[in-house]
Amino acid sequence: MSPDGAVWCGSRLTAVRGEEASAVFTPPPERRSADASGANGTRIAAGGAGEPAGFTAPTFATFTALVTGLIAQTGRSTVTGMLTGAGLARTWSHDRAHAFFSRASWNAEILGIVLAHLIVRTLLPPDVAVTVALDDTLFKRRGKKVFGAAWQHDGAAVGDKPVGRGNCFVVVGIIVELPFLPRPVCLPVAARLWRPKTGPSKVELAAAIVRWLAVCLNRPLHVVTHAAYHGKALRHLQETISIITRLPANAVLYDLAPPPTCSPSSAA
Repeated sequence: MSPDGAVWCGSRLTAVRGEEASAVFTPPPERRSADASGANGTRIAAGGAGEPAGFTAPTFATFTALVTGLIAQTGRSTVTGMLTGAGLARTWSHDRAHAFFSRASWNAEILGIVLAHLIVRTLLPPDVAVTVALDDTLFKRRGKKVFGAAWQHDGAAVGDKPVGRGNCFVVVGIIVELPFLPRPVCLPVAARLWRPKTGPSKVELAAAIVRWLAVCLNRPLHVVTHAAYHGKALRHLQETISIITRLPANAVLYDLAPPPTCSPSSAA
């Protein structure tokens, strides 16, 4: 985000200021690069030269190696598993891979929107609405010092108690149809950590991601989600965004919500 509140979206600068800017884009804390001392520290933007929040040259090399290992890995997709998949487990220090996620200089939000632009340009027809799936998922984690971990609902849990301990992320993905598959697939492009009883709710996080994606892609969005995602945070999105969700069991449909009226005390 630039100093005046404008948001970088792919290769363009979108003017979004004030409260809307804070709702659209929440940058992560600044981190120092752990591997930026190599070469000359040249910065490589995620989506092209000149863009902000890109990789340094050494960090970009680490990123491409980890992505290659993630694709090639047939076992567990852990950090060390990605090194194994890339054939670098005995060549690189494991600390280099772990430092990429904890201390390296890069921005997941910008990388996500660059990926979203790539998906839309490559896999979707021009000038059509983008269908987006919205959900949350729990990554089970152990240990008392895991940031943001807590006991919470786990939709994939087995047994009578659908709970688990870990990190819950609100995830947004773009729905595309591929010619070699019989059904559509969802390609995740953004995720934000939800912390129970701390910070924004899941619905508020979802609204922020959807608003951010609509601004950056500059296309109409059709958002599909489940019954847990409804509420005030989703009522005042851009006109180009539509949301399809199940109504809660106690919902009553009779009319649109009336405009707010002043209280008797203020009228007096």
